[in-house]
Amino acid sequence: MQDYGHLVGRDALLDEIVAHLRTGRSVLLFGPAGVGKTALVDAAARACPDAVVLDPFEHVGAAEAGRARLALDRGAILLAAARTRQRRGIGRVGRVLWRLRTVRVTPLVERDLRLLLERRLQDAQADSLTLPPGWLHEAAAACDGLPGRAALLADEAMRRWRADGRWTPPAFALAMARAEAWPPRPPD
Repeated sequence: MQDYGHLVGRDALLDEIVAHLRTGRSVLLFGPAGVGKTALVDAAARACPDAVVLDPFEHVGAAEAGRARLALDRGAILLAAARTRQRRGIGRVGRVLWRLRTVRVTPLVERDLRLLLERRLQDAQADSLTLPPGWLHEAAAACDGLPGRAALLADEAMRRWRADGRWTPPAFALAMARAEAWPPRPPD
């Protein structure tokens, strides 16, 4: 098993993805927003730098979809991420879906989310701070298994702690972080 650094609870899944790529199989990661597809794509791309990355897969235009089909025809290995594996939900690149090995990315279990939150807070130099009893459990529950939400929550909680010296209840911190992130930015 390879060490992939900052990813929590994803080593076995990442080993599977990298094994597919190294044997010449293209991969489509799919799962809900915030589940960690992009983090997995980034880690797998570092392990297999020859892979052609398309993330997000849904927003690929006609020209890029044509280039992806041509690259696959010429033996390229594609690594992509999308919220669905249904052809009609993917758009213009749906015609190459049959050529990709699909891998479902599922939410993290609470233990892994708690570890992710702890690491995120440590990275923000909050490791010397004392969390209120039950805060990590409540924070993990508020995130519904989604690492993206955990990152938002931890960052917002730290921002608020630095502003007023108090820990914000996790559900409130997450709601505030999500409100500040709205409306979402259009893809580049």
